[in-house]
Amino acid sequence: MHPNNSEALTCAAAPSPENRERTVLAAGVIALMAGLYSGLSIFYFYEDFFKFIEPGFNAFATDRSGVSVHIEGTLWSVLSPWRLVLTGATLLLLSMSAIRLMRGSRDGKALTMFTLWGVMLPQVFWWTEFVVDWHSGSGLVAIILAAPLIVMVPTALLYEGSKTLQSWSPRCASPGRVLGTAIALGWTGFFAMECLDHSYQMSGNASFAGALLALGFSALGAYGLLRFRAWALPVAAFAVFAFAFIPLGFESQAYLASGGYIDAFVTSSMGGCGAKLVTALVPAIAVYWIAGPYLRKFGRHLFAR
Repeated sequence: MHPNNSEALTCAAAPSPENRERTVLAAGVIALMAGLYSGLSIFYFYEDFFKFIEPGFNAFATDRSGVSVHIEGTLWSVLSPWRLVLTGATLLLLSMSAIRLMRGSRDGKALTMFTLWGVMLPQVFWWTEFVVDWHSGSGLVAIILAAPLIVMVPTALLYEGSKTLQSWSPRCASPGRVLGTAIALGWTGFFAMECLDHSYQMSGNASFAGALLALGFSALGAYGLLRFRAWALPVAAFAVFAFAFIPLGFESQAYLASGGYIDAFVTSSMGGCGAKLVTALVPAIAVYWIAGPYLRKFGRHLFAR
């Protein structure tokens, strides 16, 4: 993404020296991760939802958060369609990353980094929630420590200093900023999706609408950034703007606590006006901090017209 070209941000492909053996090894690691991820996903959805289904004995409920199965007393387990979609998308991205690394595609490293740090790593919160809900927090620290280490292994194999993204964007001034913005959008979209997952705890529609828009804009913006498209910059701005409606929407809605650390987080981040404002601004500050030069250039070019 060249700051002097806000019309078409596509950079010409150019060969660059690569450690082919390390790249092929990284492709193998990513392929292995795809296989393990699919197995862990089956385990996760079975243990979190499907094992509680007993034909003829369960009560089911559906709402905007997904399908719920009654377990006992007031305990229900929710299967969110958004988690199924993200699981499928993650598996697809891992597979595409392995194939493109093996083929030596110019965007292979960038796609892999985005998949690892912007799509896979945020999902550690699923597993922390899982062990807190069903295993009294057993293994919580291990999961928190293991998750970044797992994504660091293929990252270390692909890392070549300033040359890491050279083949992806040989003429771009700061390709790391482009990739970093896409990763930030990945996290923004993930937390927006978490709001959709837990929308059954919210009485109003403002936060739900903001989360839905933030998720859509985040996915579209990340896609555009990975393809060096100028329109991805305003889309990224729309994503963080929509995300702000999630905490600000708590001014006009009630929150039904169900216990666990998610409720503790919501209470602390949405408790007062100042906390809501800080939570609303965090994604915007992160995106502007990373992509500020491009956003300012895009704005000057837009208003110059």
